[in-house]
Amino acid sequence: MCEEAFVGREVVMARKHAGMAAIPDLQLQVTNCVAHGNQVRQHMSGHHA
Repeated sequence: MCEEAFVGREVVMARKHAGMAAIPDLQLQVTNCVAHGNQVRQHMSGHHA
């Protein structure tokens, strides 16, 4: 999917905003969140018009 991990708040937020700008009516719901050490995994469900 991605060659490198997204590290740091600024990098993660920039990636998030780029994706959200591409689909402005996107609705996401977090269905599961798991933290392990310094990593967090979120499973989401979403849709758009």
